[in-house]
Amino acid sequence: MEIILFLVILTIVVLVHELGHFLFAKLFKVKILQCGIGFGPKIYSRTGKDGIEYRINIFPLGGYVRMAGEDPTETHHTPPEERQDYFYAKPAWQRFLIAFSGPLFSILFGYLFMTMTCAIWGVPTIAVERVGLDTPAERAGLRSGDILYRVNGRRIFGLEDFSDAVKKEERFTATIIRKGETHRLEIVPEVFSEQTNYVFETELPLPNLEGKTLLSINGIPLSIADLKNLTEQPVDLMIEGGEAVPITLKAFTTLNPQKMIGIVYSTLSTTLKDTAYPFMKEDRILSINGVKLERGGDFYPALTLFAFTQKENRYFTYLETRGGLVTHQYGQPSVKKVTVLVERNGLPTQLEMPYQDFTEALENSLFYPANENLYPDNLWQAIGLGIQRTNGMLTSMGSIIRNLFSGKASVKDFAGPIGLVNIIGQASRAGLETLIFLLAFITLNLGIINLLPLPALDGGRIVFSILEMITRKRINPVIEGYIHTIGFFLLIGFAIYISYFDIIRFMR
Repeated sequence: MEIILFLVILTIVVLVHELGHFLFAKLFKVKILQCGIGFGPKIYSRTGKDGIEYRINIFPLGGYVRMAGEDPTETHHTPPEERQDYFYAKPAWQRFLIAFSGPLFSILFGYLFMTMTCAIWGVPTIAVERVGLDTPAERAGLRSGDILYRVNGRRIFGLEDFSDAVKKEERFTATIIRKGETHRLEIVPEVFSEQTNYVFETELPLPNLEGKTLLSINGIPLSIADLKNLTEQPVDLMIEGGEAVPITLKAFTTLNPQKMIGIVYSTLSTTLKDTAYPFMKEDRILSINGVKLERGGDFYPALTLFAFTQKENRYFTYLETRGGLVTHQYGQPSVKKVTVLVERNGLPTQLEMPYQDFTEALENSLFYPANENLYPDNLWQAIGLGIQRTNGMLTSMGSIIRNLFSGKASVKDFAGPIGLVNIIGQASRAGLETLIFLLAFITLNLGIINLLPLPALDGGRIVFSILEMITRKRINPVIEGYIHTIGFFLLIGFAIYISYFDIIRFMR
């Protein structure tokens, strides 16, 4: 089913793109030979009154529009009287518009699909799950449950929009929605000290350490301790007050000092959206293997602990620390199965299941936004939201491409065709809203990538057209043909390279 959805979405995305080329080619009277859905041998074809062969091919991977004289060398070797309706026989400004029309249609339809999601499903909200004590957020007046709506008057649509303001601004104004009313808060971010999260293994449960400071491991101050060399070894943990506790360090993660305001976003719901055996729709998860889930953010420590709890008669503790100070603590004994306590129809119900069943249920039902969407009041507001949201996505895409060429981002982080199959499968389980959003995202990506000034892409043809318009001199068509051919094979190689990392991620 995931592969079928991938092919359907890919076909829609490519046909939208090719529709731009088709319409502008017809406008400038370029002879169109074929319009095809898919590639390879044809399954069905029909020649229209306009002389164009419309085909459905055996491999349903997108589609194409084939124009006469699309190969510059073909035009070069054809007598002038026979090539008047060839693509490369047309003036440079017309070739520019034909090449540009594909990316243009992709981007325009991206705006359309995004506006559809805003009009039908509204816009997901960004809510505050937890506010830390004595933090900039608490001093500014932020509370748990507040919806983050605007930053410095600009509507925000994702966590990165708010996080960017926190990182870049010395002071900013946040407009929030609280119980249906809007409030404006002045927030001054601060640099928070290093945060480290630990997983410890012990014979007995650790005492409550929240509010205490971890001083050293084996007498080495934590600030300079080489934790990597201490993992999986019995060591002594020195705690504020002179108490030494024997532990085994199982894992740790460290977040360097950075500007923050001291909030935890509300991203996951503890209430199931749908039935996924052995869970039922509207079940509210109270605890996982004894670790209480008061909010969605508690999923992470509960699941992190379970990854280590396969030994007999041992106890595992997850600690969140800031500058050595323990801010949160979660504990769990060793277990063989997952025991989940849920509230069902107002009554507590205990469920036991293998780990695989539990993770499949998580994928199907639990990981959904915890917050309600905000709906536009009318169509014009929906259009405005769609435009704003799409503008933000285009800006993010531009930043990603710049980071890729500057070396700040890695090709390994990008998804190829195999990765897209997995992503679309996950989106399909989340519902039609997520699928349409993904369709908009992929369509926009296709438009932006095709504008890159690289051979074999529309951007490459655009560059050659612009050069010809500036210099008023036709570039040797044979040379241009060779450049596009080399670019095509390089793109194929790049796609294979990305697919390799897709396979590696899939096999993990």
